Amino acid sequence: MNTQIKFTTPEEAVKVIKSGDHVHLSSVASAPQCLINAMCKRGEAGELKNVHVHHLHTEGPAPMPIQSSRASSSSTPSSSVRTCAR
Repeated sequence: MNTQIKFTTPEEAVKVIKSGDHVHLSSVASAPQCLINAMCKRGEAGELKNVHVHHLHTEGPAPMPIQSSRASSSSTPSSSVRTCAR
């Protein structure tokens, strides 16, 4: 079976994320920086609200725009959750 590989842009890929979704990021050096940045740009543009980002550890910058006083941040022993809100 020959499956054709399809490529897209980070901006197009993160269009599937909706307000209120939970997004899990892979850990350390495999954190997809281009997807994280594209997701955060959507949040900064007001396209996303209350997206919960779960991760164990990220290496390098992982901007999480928290613009609302109602945004929450909590941690558990195995992961942390941050809310991207506008």
